[in-house]
Amino acid sequence: MRVLQDPTCFSDYITFSTCEWEMSRPTNCQAELRLTYQLNFYFSEINKCIPENKAGAGDTVCICHMLIDNVVREDTYQVDLWGREQLLWNSSFKPSEHVKPLAPRNLTVQADISHTWLLTWSNPYPSENLLNSELSYLVNISNENDPTDFRIYNVTYLGYSLRVAASTLKSGASYSARVKAWAQSYNSTWNNGETLEQRLQLGVGISCVIILAVCVSCYISVIK
Repeated sequence: MRVLQDPTCFSDYITFSTCEWEMSRPTNCQAELRLTYQLNFYFSEINKCIPENKAGAGDTVCICHMLIDNVVREDTYQVDLWGREQLLWNSSFKPSEHVKPLAPRNLTVQADISHTWLLTWSNPYPSENLLNSELSYLVNISNENDPTDFRIYNVTYLGYSLRVAASTLKSGASYSARVKAWAQSYNSTWNNGETLEQRLQLGVGISCVIILAVCVSCYISVIK
């Protein structure tokens, strides 16, 4: 038993750090492997994480969600991967250097009297979390039937909204809007994650898809 591709780990910087890796053969991750992690601090407890086979990735890819608490920028963990009693891999992991933020929440869209679409969303982090004031957003608005028709907006100001002039969209076309978050000062990366679709009744044709894992995306289908 050996690790084919070393684990890559990232943190949502509030609840979980997640490690993912590939084994050299089909593996029952839950039965054959375990991940231990310990904060590099005096008398810190050794914690255990039971891996799972990653859905849709075959029988060789494992994933483990490590519960973290009160994470701060200086925290560093020792992470060890075990195959029964054999140490397969070990490394240190600093959550603040491998951040994938949570999804922006409550994405909505509405038309106003100034002939613009107003997109709004909420910050996924509470005010006491360090990432609350560090997030920037990227909004991608694309024509669902024409992949060459799209617009990208960087939202770096303090706020959770974007106004889009209706005149910039083709009449009669159906558009999708995706908003993603990242934290530049925390070496952040985007996270596509898994999706959950829900339909919102706002008086226009709208479909919202929210990415639930670590950075994330919300889709809104807008019929101009």
